[in-house]
Amino acid sequence: MASFLKSIDLGLRGEIFSKFGTIMDMDSVNLGVIFYPKEIALKKIYEKRDTSELEFANVWRRSTGFDWTRQRSVLARRGICITNPNTGNPEVIKAVPVKLDYDVWFWTRDPDKINQVTEQYMLWVHTDPNLNLIYNEVYPMGFDLHFGDMEDEGTVREMHELGTYYVGRFPVRVDGWALSTPEDVSDGIIETIRLQIFDRDDLEESQYEEIVDEESSDYDEELATTLKLVTTTITS
Repeated sequence: MASFLKSIDLGLRGEIFSKFGTIMDMDSVNLGVIFYPKEIALKKIYEKRDTSELEFANVWRRSTGFDWTRQRSVLARRGICITNPNTGNPEVIKAVPVKLDYDVWFWTRDPDKINQVTEQYMLWVHTDPNLNLIYNEVYPMGFDLHFGDMEDEGTVREMHELGTYYVGRFPVRVDGWALSTPEDVSDGIIETIRLQIFDRDDLEESQYEEIVDEESSDYDEELATTLKLVTTTITS
């Protein structure tokens, strides 16, 4: 995994699955939440599932920009002190604040599922509206999430030409960071990204879901970098 921005993309997919997977009857992140723009989402989900089932979500980052409002923060000015994975010595890497604007589309044939997703989306601001990643299994990083208005992009108006399916588009902004790489590490320094998600439901044990970048040019099933989705119960 060469970029930290890609880790945020994967983390948001995991967050979407955790928040809305039950409503949308999703079995897994890989087959339930895909990272493609809307125009090709139907084709890509069919290729992944080899079936025409419609219940799924797709995520796409539509803009990435420098966040001037956080440029004077401690993290932006001083960077992050880490242990270099090659030398074992402490080293400071640069952290640049970025604004990441995503669109999330939910596809279904049941209009009330869009209503349920909308309600859960609006309640998200009260249920830990953060993307919590642990960088290299040591350094916790929490990214604030911001929300907007849902827009209907379904085909009800063109149902006789296109068929009927309901699509809701939900914007999500992530206050993220772009991280530099130590000079003597050519392939990036991210070895493991752990996504921490807090759920109100009572669970008997933690649940894990692996997200593997199967379309990477250097994909290897045994050595592929994974993102573990962890669901933790909050009792208070």
